[in-house]
Amino acid sequence: MSAKQGDLDIGTPTDPSNDRHRSQSNSSMNLVAGKRRRCEFEDSVSRPEPSTKRRLLDRSPPLLPVHASPSTSQIAVAEQLPSPKVTNSSKGDQQLSEFHSNPPLSQSPPTELRGVANPTSEEPCTFLESETQDWQIRRWVLATEGSEENDPQPPPIEPYPEELGGMPSAKRKSSQESLGPTSSYGEDPESIASTDARSNFYSSPAFPTLIAQHGIYMDDSPSGLEKEELEFCQELLSTSAPHPVDTMLDDAFFLSFSKLTRNKSEQWLVKHMHSHLFPSPELLALRGHDEFKGLGLIEGCGDNWLRAIFPAYGKCPQPDCTIAFKWENFSREELRKLGITIGLPSKYLARDDMFFPFITCEAKCDSQVVGLADRQNVYSMSVALEGVVDLFRRTNRLQELNGKALGLSISYDNDTVKMYAHYVVTNAQKPSGQPSQQPAKMTTMKYWTRIGQVFLSNDGGKDRWKPYDFFYNACLKFSPRHLKRIKEAIALLRDPAEASSQSVPSVDEDGQDLQVGQDVKVGEGVFKKPRNDGINGELRKQIAGLEKQLAASDAHQDEARSRESALHDQLAYLRDEARTRESALHDQLEKLRDEARIRESALHDQLEKLRDEARIRESALRDEARSRESALQAQLGRVLQLLETRSN
Repeated sequence: MSAKQGDLDIGTPTDPSNDRHRSQSNSSMNLVAGKRRRCEFEDSVSRPEPSTKRRLLDRSPPLLPVHASPSTSQIAVAEQLPSPKVTNSSKGDQQLSEFHSNPPLSQSPPTELRGVANPTSEEPCTFLESETQDWQIRRWVLATEGSEENDPQPPPIEPYPEELGGMPSAKRKSSQESLGPTSSYGEDPESIASTDARSNFYSSPAFPTLIAQHGIYMDDSPSGLEKEELEFCQELLSTSAPHPVDTMLDDAFFLSFSKLTRNKSEQWLVKHMHSHLFPSPELLALRGHDEFKGLGLIEGCGDNWLRAIFPAYGKCPQPDCTIAFKWENFSREELRKLGITIGLPSKYLARDDMFFPFITCEAKCDSQVVGLADRQNVYSMSVALEGVVDLFRRTNRLQELNGKALGLSISYDNDTVKMYAHYVVTNAQKPSGQPSQQPAKMTTMKYWTRIGQVFLSNDGGKDRWKPYDFFYNACLKFSPRHLKRIKEAIALLRDPAEASSQSVPSVDEDGQDLQVGQDVKVGEGVFKKPRNDGINGELRKQIAGLEKQLAASDAHQDEARSRESALHDQLAYLRDEARTRESALHDQLEKLRDEARIRESALHDQLEKLRDEARIRESALRDEARSRESALQAQLGRVLQLLETRSN
């Protein structure tokens, strides 16, 4: 068998030009398979640095010349190379197509490789033999590059990668996002996970099930938002705000502008449409709206929440628009209580200068469904709500958040705008197998409810100003209410500075202060005098434990005192209110008594008057009776005289 036929039998190349034609054919056949992975990084970042494997390959000699043919010893070297582990044929083709899509390798061989001895043979080899063997090794490495053992999966993302330590990037997020944790290697294509884990995170059919398993639901709860909270959120939509002039929402421009927004990209809508529907609170303050100057709001546009702590199963939130509070709204004491350190991740941050985000907006072009923006909003708001939940959990007032609106979100495209309120539902769960005295553990589930939906072009744009009104009123009315709730919870937290000052240091027998739980260490070469009658280490540990218990007891006592003081104030308030009510009732009773006396006096006068009238009538009747009696007697006397006269 000739060397050429042997190369065909074992699958090694005989002609570099034929190899290039064969690889180009494979590249064209798998162009669709490799297109998606290349496009993910082509628009957002520059071409990444080659991997270590390819950097080693670039040092090898160029392709085998056309006139050269491998020898029998070279064929034996190729036979000794292990065959690549075939896991997925399409994946291997994709890796080859990606390699050939890179710029061509240098055609000038490195001079340091000339005359290098064959590592598999004791005899020195010529430059032609070295080039042939290196090309065979190159083909074998390329074939194994896509295998599992040579291309391991990158580790899951940490809660806060180190490469995200700077300020947020101005680049737009990629529309292709992976389901599950992203790679902690940034944008390097060589560290991207396998194709099985590269499906879109938000558009995946498994997204609702994934977040529901973690207590996040894209639906309203059975109990729903509290009635007062729902009415307040609906007032944000129904209350009209002062509208600016000379905008694209004016009657003269709106219909033409509505037609212009069709078939536009998401970036175009964010750039040219967002500001007309959702005004920036910072710009409103600059334009003379004095009511926005003291709110302390900050807006982020397409910024990664680099300082947020997001769940391991998800991604770093990156809404098109974020409204949060500036750090100036919080004092140094409040920042100490929250445990916030600038530059480190926290549940209460989105960026270093964005505290407690409470409004997110997501845009989608008309070729995408608005439901995808809904999914992005519900995930981002779940991360934002977790900060408020954690704050109230630390103050043991988590039950107060039940059914309260803690955030708002807006999803929109060129014609549809949907507004939501996000809230939590708390539930007390008794730990199984625990004694009855054990307090119940509070769990939270996150829900949303739709406040309204507006179609901008319906009825000639009759409701086109409603999204503006909702966003304007949300920044003006919702933010002070939300900030007040947060500050009231922070006020109940214990200041770490006070806790550290109250800790009593231990003193050893030499009179040196030792912190609680601190071990006494002796440097190398220093003789330590034995302490026959001193306190041993076990006793010091017990004292440290007792001091910790004492500190915890002091904390409980302080909390009990604060609660007692609050109850005392409440009792004093109730007593004052009872005194006020008693005084009011006493005044009312005196008033009724006075009215009764007046009525009694009037009735007495009326009775006396009636008595006088009765006496007068009685006297008149007596006089009349006497006169009638005398008249009758006179008449009787005349009758008697007349009878006597007649009898005579």
